Amino acid sequence: MSRRRTAALLACLVSSLCLPASVSAQDTPRFIDFGEGEGLLTRFQYQIGIEKLAEDDIRFRWDADFAADIDVLHVDDWRVNVTALYEIVLAQELQRFDPLFNNYTFDVLAGRQAGQTEVAGLFRHVSKHLGDRPKRFLIAWNEIGVQLARRWQAGPYDLQGRVQVLGVFIKHDVDYRGEVGGDLLWRRRVSERVAVEGHGGLRVIPVDEGFQRETQWAGRLEAGVRLTGRGAAVVFYAAADRRVDPDPIRPSAETWLLAGFRVTSR
Repeated sequence: MSRRRTAALLACLVSSLCLPASVSAQDTPRFIDFGEGEGLLTRFQYQIGIEKLAEDDIRFRWDADFAADIDVLHVDDWRVNVTALYEIVLAQELQRFDPLFNNYTFDVLAGRQAGQTEVAGLFRHVSKHLGDRPKRFLIAWNEIGVQLARRWQAGPYDLQGRVQVLGVFIKHDVDYRGEVGGDLLWRRRVSERVAVEGHGGLRVIPVDEGFQRETQWAGRLEAGVRLTGRGAAVVFYAAADRRVDPDPIRPSAETWLLAGFRVTSR
């Protein structure tokens, strides 16, 4: 490997150590497939994941998420994408597998691609709920802003970086003012069906005076092995994840060590 490629790879790996997890929900970035053809519904990707948290806190024992990523329209260099994510955090308060927190995230993205780079506008809605417990108040917020994404090769590594700048509007029972963050994905194919991959992310979340606290930050660092089958792939991984307000009733930041797997269509 040339010095130039080696330097590029090292820079990417170092960046992943300090680079997003969502403010409150698992948001595993996915590779963007540029140039998937033109027309309606040109791409669909699903993801199902389960994580075991190494936590003594009975509120946080398991985490599961279900995501759908759809390119609704692709015309010339323009793309309209919709992503929906449902996440459930399982506790151990009422029973062994106790659905305590539910998070819903809905993204609408519209952007233009130039080669392997895309600049897009992004709208996001997030709402948080309690499972098997009454809640008579609303916890939700909306964000709007921009996203810059680029995919490239560095020797045998497939890489993708994203940067997002979002502002919060129409919010209920949260103190977020916006978020600025980025993430880096990498994948190295070992054989036709086996690859190693990982990602790192960081988000900074400015806040108002609602909860009397300072600027928050969330991040995730993950690495694993990917096995590809005929119709889907499965990834087994370990991660460190820092969340802001995973418990919507008691705002605080939590850091988790975890192991899990996800099944994905790509």
